[in-house]
Amino acid sequence: MSNNSGSAFSDWLERQKAAENAERNGPDTEKQSMFSQFASIQDNFTNQLQEMSGSLPEAGPLSASFRNRITNSIYLFIASGVFAILAIVIGLPTLIVRPIKFVMCMTLSTLLAAGSVIVMQTPSVFLKNVTSGGVHNALPVILLLASMIFTLYVTIFVHKYLSIIFAGALQILCMLYYLASFIPGGTQGVIVLIRTTSAVAVTLARPIIYAGRH
Repeated sequence: MSNNSGSAFSDWLERQKAAENAERNGPDTEKQSMFSQFASIQDNFTNQLQEMSGSLPEAGPLSASFRNRITNSIYLFIASGVFAILAIVIGLPTLIVRPIKFVMCMTLSTLLAAGSVIVMQTPSVFLKNVTSGGVHNALPVILLLASMIFTLYVTIFVHKYLSIIFAGALQILCMLYYLASFIPGGTQGVIVLIRTTSAVAVTLARPIIYAGRH
């Protein structure tokens, strides 16, 4: 009887220690899982860009430099989406009273989205494509800058709600045209980028949700 009790207590103690170790290592396991998922998403995005463009960067699609550029580009696009949401949630309700909030959020969203393409291609390659590609490559940049100036003008000087909404929608269309012009695959490439950004945002949010629950 005594041996059975001692064995039962020993088993219970081992289970408790195992549970404590699992709980202690939970965030680390979640962190490792997050990085592996992010790497998988990144590789998938890189491969899809390669398939749509039909070409490889000089150092190869999975080189450290190219992977870093893809990572930074995705982060910039996530930030662009955040400011676009802020422009809608915060900027529109206070549009007449504080139009500067809408303008700042829309401008930052546009600049970050434009920057994501520049980072993905590298500034030197982007400038070469714009300057040597003729009107076809320069037009998206010109339209994007013109739409930003137009939104700024309408918001500050015209100061009419419907006019500002129209200018903001026009700026978004110009931004999408810009992205489709410089991302491999055109419109399909933009869709892949949006899906990848959403997957990365969900993956990055999981540790925060996990920490909140514990």
